[in-house]
Amino acid sequence: MTAGDVYQGQQLIGRLERHARGIRFSAIEGATLPHGWVATTLPHETADFAELPNFFLNLLPEGARLQLLLDSARSRDDALELLLRVGWDTIGDIAVLPSGEKPGTRRARVAVKDLGQVSFWELFRAGASDNADSAIPGAQEKVSAATVAFGVRAKGVPSAILKLNPPQFPRLVQNEEFFLRMAKGCRLEVNRAKVVHDRDGEPGLLVQRFDRKDRGVTKLHMEDGCQLLNSPPAHKYQPSMRAIADRVADNCSSALVEVERLMRLTAFSYIIGNGDLHAKNVSVLWDEVVRLSPGYDLLSTLPYKQLDQHMALFLQGKNDNLRGGDFIDFGRIYGLTETATRRMIEELCDLAEPWLGRVAEIGFDPRVTESLQSEMARRLAKLRR
Repeated sequence: MTAGDVYQGQQLIGRLERHARGIRFSAIEGATLPHGWVATTLPHETADFAELPNFFLNLLPEGARLQLLLDSARSRDDALELLLRVGWDTIGDIAVLPSGEKPGTRRARVAVKDLGQVSFWELFRAGASDNADSAIPGAQEKVSAATVAFGVRAKGVPSAILKLNPPQFPRLVQNEEFFLRMAKGCRLEVNRAKVVHDRDGEPGLLVQRFDRKDRGVTKLHMEDGCQLLNSPPAHKYQPSMRAIADRVADNCSSALVEVERLMRLTAFSYIIGNGDLHAKNVSVLWDEVVRLSPGYDLLSTLPYKQLDQHMALFLQGKNDNLRGGDFIDFGRIYGLTETATRRMIEELCDLAEPWLGRVAEIGFDPRVTESLQSEMARRLAKLRR
């Protein structure tokens, strides 16, 4: 029988086991949960499910790392078995371990003192390709399963993710680093990241995890849009932005503030042509207050013509040609005034406009750079209307 222990931080809070009719979650009596539940859609009580609950299903890695995991699994259809292999290092504060294993007994296999003295691709092959043994997300589906990312421990950054450039999408690392800087310049809160180089000059994006504090010791609870909506990861392109905003408003300490932050993130993603702002790329973080997490996976998909150029999710029934009025109407649903939303859009556009002249910093060839600048300018003009 396949079974595992569920921990929140260092505390055993439940067990998952497969039985003849599906999956049983058994709550541990007397466990003290910081929020009163395991997850927003999973009360702390014993219950039977036909299959692995969506909250846990969304802890599995995506894309390239999921494929590596499937390729080495005894059964490609047993999600619980897959989770028991990678559940020791998931996003957030929940860990799922084989029965009897204690949290903290495993650490990221890739530990580096000096990133400039190693080969990033050798690290990936040694620490991720041969054994996909952690649940750090490794790809965005719309940017294909080619995106390569894996957990590392580096000097001064005990909990980080290292992203590499896949051959299919040139300069993806530089692309994301530039638009993270731009987002910060546009007053969005984003995750900390910097470009680093290995001994061969290969660039990588070293991303500091924001679901870890105290040098990686303290884990923060975090749920992405699919988990908040109780949806499987395969449905991450299906919900509307309204559905996600409803769950953000329901769970965050200040609904109005966090919905406005979500609107700013969406408007910024529209400006830069981030066609991969799907439900798993929007998350709520339980820190001192409950709030929208810092923005992550922010990049432009426009330079890659093989990709759909529309927004991943619909806002006010639209996934393209968004205008300021669409955001005004959206904000009204949650009590944001037209004046407040218009001020937010105007400020965002004013802050974003100077960055159009800096797009060449990404390093695309001049034709791609000019095309990206032109499309961003068109989108800015649309939003100002």
